[in-house]
Amino acid sequence: GRPPIHSVAWTGHVTMGHRLLEASAVNIDLACHQGATALSIASQEGHSNIVRMLLEKGANPNHIDKYGRSPVKVA
Repeated sequence: GRPPIHSVAWTGHVTMGHRLLEASAVNIDLACHQGATALSIASQEGHSNIVRMLLEKGANPNHIDKYGRSPVKVA
């Protein structure tokens, strides 16, 4: 299974994102096996509200995945 923060990034579920980020200690920059973070995933999927939320919570916009892509490149 995927980490909950990644599921929020894939689906763009804003309410769940707020609940998750407010209620628990989430590793916001947790990377999957391909090196993608929630910010990368939300950027790729076009979920601008999730991107904004993650950036406001301190997500690293400069993280590079194993393919050399940053969240800006995949957007």
